[in-house]
Amino acid sequence: MVVGAKKTLQQVPSKGRISIMKIQNFTVQKKQSVFKVVYGTLLAILALISVIIDPVKIFTNWYLDIQEGKFIFSMWENPTYQLFSEVYVFNYTNVNQYLRGTDKTLKLQEIGPFRFQEFRTNRNLTVDREAGVMRMRPNIDLQFLQHESIAHYKDVHVTMPNIALVAISTLMADRLGYFANAGAYYSIAALGSTLFRNMTAEELLWGYSDPIVSIANKLLPGWIDFEKIGILDRFYAKRPDTAEVEIGDESRKFSLNSWNESPGLAEQGYTDLNTRFQLQESAFNKTSEYACKCTKNCLPDGFVDVSNCYYGFPIALSKPHYVDVDAQQQTYFDGMNPEPEKYYSQLDVEPTVGVPLALSINVQINVAVRTSPGNPITKPVKDKVLPIMRISLFCKEAPPEVIQLLRLRFVIAPPVVLTVQILLFIIGTFFAIQGAYRIWKPTYKIIQQQEKPKVRRKSTERRRSSIILNMSDNSGFKDDDDLAKEAVSLLAITEEDGDLPDLLADS
Repeated sequence: MVVGAKKTLQQVPSKGRISIMKIQNFTVQKKQSVFKVVYGTLLAILALISVIIDPVKIFTNWYLDIQEGKFIFSMWENPTYQLFSEVYVFNYTNVNQYLRGTDKTLKLQEIGPFRFQEFRTNRNLTVDREAGVMRMRPNIDLQFLQHESIAHYKDVHVTMPNIALVAISTLMADRLGYFANAGAYYSIAALGSTLFRNMTAEELLWGYSDPIVSIANKLLPGWIDFEKIGILDRFYAKRPDTAEVEIGDESRKFSLNSWNESPGLAEQGYTDLNTRFQLQESAFNKTSEYACKCTKNCLPDGFVDVSNCYYGFPIALSKPHYVDVDAQQQTYFDGMNPEPEKYYSQLDVEPTVGVPLALSINVQINVAVRTSPGNPITKPVKDKVLPIMRISLFCKEAPPEVIQLLRLRFVIAPPVVLTVQILLFIIGTFFAIQGAYRIWKPTYKIIQQQEKPKVRRKSTERRRSSIILNMSDNSGFKDDDDLAKEAVSLLAITEEDGDLPDLLADS
């Protein structure tokens, strides 16, 4: 090694030599090994952290955050689900025979479908971050699809119970005494209203004029705010409804806080985590755990009283064709075909993020009849629940953009993330182990060289040795730096230089 300026070059112990380049390589490789240990450990830790925090879930929560301009906001404002409703009306074919007493049961003929497409939007959608709520005005528009219907509803004629007469008579029978009902009976008779009437399907759906409704509208405008009565006309009536939805509390996210500033709904459904919610067989029974307690004018099993939602009119809902309803009611009618496997109601939901996938709701609209001794006009159908129509509301599948997002979230992302996690862990572990091994057992070592017998060297070799031996005394080297540089050049000679076995002189 170089001891100083104008000093002899000391021989490496045991006359061994090592290349300066190899020393440099050894130092660099040792640093690289340390880096491999550090980088490998970090990669392995990153893989473990990604398993714990679940990056897919974090991205999903970020994506589902309600912000104006984001996908979820636009889906609330203008959903792209294709929602359809099919209406089937019941035509009473033997009214005259039944009223004369010739027939003991009413015969029904189902006519339909009349298909409509629903367009549901939420107007004035706003997000209140401080309150943690989202406010909106729900709106539904209906479009008739004539080419997918049995005919245009204007061209279909049916014989139906006079809903206005039955509703007013039943309402008065429930709330007024004998003399008031008797007066109502004579008034109705004078107006010319009948228990059954012929009408078009359009009149049934979107409203028909009746003297009873006209008088009620004039006498009680705060209660009867319409001049014509129609089933769909009232169900899809434009109202200034407002809704408030929770978005701040994660445990109640997207739950309804209020409807028209009234807190919540009476019942908000199930809490079990399933992918399909199916209507129970006893869902419409008065004994159901979700049914309101009834103490007066109770309907038979299988019917739900929705009169409070329909101006007090005795409208009752049931499953189509009287599936799972009171057996006595089924005996009053011919033409009903109760098929539970056909008229089911269910909602398919993806349970992780709560995305609705498909919907099928089948419900029948009926009118319940109750009579008073003072008003016998509805006596022929006393205590019966008369079928009016059934509605099938369905959405066969989610929109393509929702399907693509769900596919990305549940089909593509999990295996990709898992693969990346495994690769990070394997590569990181490999680098860490390799680096640690190189530190423990480096590739380059200082190897002691065995003495070799001296051989007679040629004159040129002797001259080269003499140059080296006298290098320190040579005045040709201007200073110590020149001497050091020459020494380094000599030390760089590798062990493979067999023709120069020993260029370093003994001290």
